Amino acid sequence: MKILDFRFQILDWKKLLSTVICILSMLFAPCSPLFTQTSDELFQKGNELYRQGKFIEAIKLYQKVLEKNEENGELYFNLGNAYFKTSDYAHAILNYERAKIFLPTDEAVNVNLQLANVYVTDNVEPMPLPFYVEWWNVVKTWFSLNQLSSMLVGFFIALLLSVSVFLFTRNFLLKRLFLIFNAVFLGSVVIVATIFIIRVSEGTSQQYAVVLTDVVNIKTTPDDNSGDAFVIHKGLKVRLLDKVGDWREIKLADGKVGWMKEKEFEEI
Repeated sequence: MKILDFRFQILDWKKLLSTVICILSMLFAPCSPLFTQTSDELFQKGNELYRQGKFIEAIKLYQKVLEKNEENGELYFNLGNAYFKTSDYAHAILNYERAKIFLPTDEAVNVNLQLANVYVTDNVEPMPLPFYVEWWNVVKTWFSLNQLSSMLVGFFIALLLSVSVFLFTRNFLLKRLFLIFNAVFLGSVVIVATIFIIRVSEGTSQQYAVVLTDVVNIKTTPDDNSGDAFVIHKGLKVRLLDKVGDWREIKLADGKVGWMKEKEFEEI
């Protein structure tokens, strides 16, 4: 009877130990470098494959980083370069456009985007705009949203410090000096906040996409049986307007409007 009790206790301890090991393995396996790779490791491996001329393999690794919800301008730029090397200019343009969201003034991004657009069949001339509108478009896109938010916080903190000095100092000259600082910082906060709000509102109200189908017959209405309005080709950037089912109304830079299927483009 005692022997049976002893064996029963051994079996219990073995079962308990096995359960603990199983739980620990499940807890720590996802963190183990043997089973997972960080986004930075995948990105660096993708860059190494790119340097070796293995562009398709590099694209796969860059896509894995995106699957981890890791987005940045450099990643989209490198992905665009990899697609460009495989002569997939439409996906190159798509990723260069995405890179511009994070790096709006980066010269390499803008130059490569212009180069990729050379391979687009459609040559759509944008509608002429008044000079002040063009100037405003340049000014408001000079900084990325992240840069604008950092500037806004910085100017706001500077304003608070300047106001504090103005309120608590008894020196007349300092009061006059910091009164000027208050006006400068307040104006900076208002300007940056205005640009930031406009950019955010435009980002939610204005959507753009890149055509990924070789040839698309744009319809006059969201119906397969409707007449053709015009024809566009792969790689063209379009603005997205209304939505009806799986149809989207689009607008070209020259003002033409029509309807196309959602499967024929990918949103920027």
